[in-house]
Amino acid sequence: MTFLKEYVIVSGASGFIGKHLLEALKKSGISVVAITRDVIKNNSNALANVRWCSWDNIELLVEELSIDSALIGIIHLATEYGHKTSSLINI
Repeated sequence: MTFLKEYVIVSGASGFIGKHLLEALKKSGISVVAITRDVIKNNSNALANVRWCSWDNIELLVEELSIDSALIGIIHLATEYGHKTSSLINI
């Protein structure tokens, strides 16, 4: 997949609002780094210009992208709702 020059990071990208946001960003031609708990599950639903990652590898991915692309925004949609978590890293 080829990333465009501008991208946003979206946490909670696999949730209800996140899925709709990804579609809208795709139509706008904006690339997305989508943070999710289950990268393998979401990679099977691949969208153009979307790179799925977990919190564990977000830094490496952003460093890789920063060579050719510009981060233009961060959208935080992740929530504990429906998940038994007490740590921010698990949200």
